[in-house]
Amino acid sequence: MKDYILSFRINDNILIRTDIKKIFAYTRNVLYANFEFVGSLWDEVSPRVAQFYRDSKTSYDVEIVDGVCQIPWEVLEGEGILKVTVFGGDLISTNAVEIRVWQSGIVGGLVPTAASPSVY
Repeated sequence: MKDYILSFRINDNILIRTDIKKIFAYTRNVLYANFEFVGSLWDEVSPRVAQFYRDSKTSYDVEIVDGVCQIPWEVLEGEGILKVTVFGGDLISTNAVEIRVWQSGIVGGLVPTAASPSVY
């Protein structure tokens, strides 16, 4: 069982968020995304990848395995807007969903020594 899950549904190439949980800045290694693929468009698509990004410098591509992937802690450094999109195969993609990252009570934080896993 994953610790804290955000839920998304993908119908053809439309991505929507289906939960209302809040995300707080500086959360690390407990936040996951669950993706439900509806319809046949994604049936044979491999790999399926979620892209999480904050700006042009902070972007992570994470493979979706069994509908789930971990959200990289690097895109949760500070409050702001997190964007999520899904792509795969050669090449199918979705729209981007914007998620507000709320300020936490932590100022800064200790940075883990290991980077989040990525497709690249």
